[in-house]
Amino acid sequence: MTVADSVLPLLEGVRPRSGPDKWTARCPAHDDGTPSLAITYTNGRLLLKCWAGCSINAIVWALGLNLAHLFDDSGPQSIAERKTRRAVNGFRAWRENATSEIGAELRSRDMVAAAASTALEMGTITEEQFGEIVSGAYRRYSELEHDFEILRTGTDAEALEVYRDA
Repeated sequence: MTVADSVLPLLEGVRPRSGPDKWTARCPAHDDGTPSLAITYTNGRLLLKCWAGCSINAIVWALGLNLAHLFDDSGPQSIAERKTRRAVNGFRAWRENATSEIGAELRSRDMVAAAASTALEMGTITEEQFGEIVSGAYRRYSELEHDFEILRTGTDAEALEVYRDA
């Protein structure tokens, strides 16, 4: 059952408008002889507009409701739920971005080591220079590789540990 199904019966003179999930009705906030309330149900919420100028608060008060009644139960109802949802979405965005960045860093280090190997074979660098380049390229490599695998395949709890360490 949508919010429209529960609110529309409270209104008088409800008639469908053009398009799906759109109606007109007499506004309960004033003595309305002709329907001046436009109603649209979209994205789990009921939008109300009185063309005579009544405020949304006046309309829902006249119906014995509050603004929260204009939203489906499936959506976030409380500030805490909205904050939690925002935090989860932010964490997931961070996880995706961090996975991409670590993957690029690992590829870059592999390319440096491969270039150093080619340079050693061609004789343009010494073995000592090669060792310095490769040791620099692979410093903390296993840690990055570990973090990458956790971010890519691990649970959110495991990824959160990587996030806390970052």
